[in-house]
Amino acid sequence: DPVIVDQSFSDLSEKQNFPNLLLIENEFVLSYQIENDFNTNIKSLHIQTEPQFSSTNEYFIFDSTVQPFLPVMKSINDKNLLFWYDKQIDDDNNDTLYKQQLVTFYSDIPNTDDFLTQNDFYFSDNSFEYGPQFCYTGNRLYCEVLKRKLTDPSNNRWELSLRSLDWESSDLYPTNLHFSANGKTAMTQFGDSLLLVKSWIFCTDYENLSCIEWATGYKAYIIFNNRISNIHALQSFYVYSEENQPTDIEFGLINGQTVYALKQSNQLMTIDYETMSFELLLNLNEFATGSYERIIPIQTSSHNIVILQHQDFSQNQLLRFDYDWNFVDSTLLPFEGEVKEISDFVYCPQKDMLVYAYSTHLFSNDPIDRIMLQAVLFDEILFINPLPELPTSFSVQQNYPNPFNPTTTIEYSIPEDGQVSIDVFNISGQKVASLYNEFENGGDHTVNWDATEQSSGIYLIKVSYDDHTKSIKTMLLK
Repeated sequence: DPVIVDQSFSDLSEKQNFPNLLLIENEFVLSYQIENDFNTNIKSLHIQTEPQFSSTNEYFIFDSTVQPFLPVMKSINDKNLLFWYDKQIDDDNNDTLYKQQLVTFYSDIPNTDDFLTQNDFYFSDNSFEYGPQFCYTGNRLYCEVLKRKLTDPSNNRWELSLRSLDWESSDLYPTNLHFSANGKTAMTQFGDSLLLVKSWIFCTDYENLSCIEWATGYKAYIIFNNRISNIHALQSFYVYSEENQPTDIEFGLINGQTVYALKQSNQLMTIDYETMSFELLLNLNEFATGSYERIIPIQTSSHNIVILQHQDFSQNQLLRFDYDWNFVDSTLLPFEGEVKEISDFVYCPQKDMLVYAYSTHLFSNDPIDRIMLQAVLFDEILFINPLPELPTSFSVQQNYPNPFNPTTTIEYSIPEDGQVSIDVFNISGQKVASLYNEFENGGDHTVNWDATEQSSGIYLIKVSYDDHTKSIKTMLLK
């Protein structure tokens, strides 16, 4: 069952949002934004795992003169960092901007002296759309932050800035790098250098001032002392629709190697460091059906797991594999209420459990957002069901009802992701309706046809999938 992590506040109108969760030794640190009618602030709690999720009630709150948003807290070696957005109003045109700020500290919670060495980054009106990333290597802390969103109508590109700090002094180095990406990047250690994996894209063919073909793929940047020393093309290909452009990259350390999850293709990849190219580790299409915002690989004490984070949180899936990536089982992740935001998923090896926090309101008559803490225990009492297998072939079932008046349902199955179109023709061969034309995930699907505007008669429903076509006859009887 989920745990409400903070029931001690007296103001029941205080909203709790944007949870950030990390594990330090055997203790969780949960930070989140609190908001009331007057201002916003950040609270941080230390939470024990024994007894489960008991709070020590140690927390810090900012000075009331600032308006902090969206906390991000990390623990690296023996030092911690806190990143946040400071809400500021531009007096000239009354615009709301958010300044990105960072402070590092050694204690359990930052104190007044720690904030004397805080580092400022950029003002942005859309900073929330791309969260910061951090990686420590070579005694530097690399900080990737959003500089601005590029106004390119063809794709969803971001201009990112890579800054670095001296980890001992927290001084910000003056040199910095700027680059664009079409989705979230991945930053990992590479000896005493930084390995940054990013998407790239540019238009290769225009038609009527619109792009119809892109060259795209993934590159690896090797960065030493905040300077690019090498660039490698990990993968490149052409695409003909915006839906197939590369997007976010997630990563996790699995069996001693970095595993990259490519959202665009539902694939897990590793890097061959001799050829500096991607190598396919696992194709998730046969295990996952649906559209996911994140694919997150995590290693537990006995399994490899992959979390598929859906826009609809009730559809979030957890897939378990053995260490050789043979599928074991899967489950839907539990949530309570109407979920708004979710933290990172954190694995606790001492308890063999996966923990995550989320902001939700539980009841329709209580719309205040609360932070809940949830755990999945990987033991014999966890009830996990296998995912349904994908269809083995393309098929179209007879519509029902048939005859019908005026609506009917068409069912079809496709074995893999592909383009699907459904058109309706009358007995003379004239197209009378186009019901569907989208890139569809593998699995079983249904489409409804409302024939209110058509006259009684026999119609042909044509379903096309990639290079295959199947047709069924139906009768509209009014």
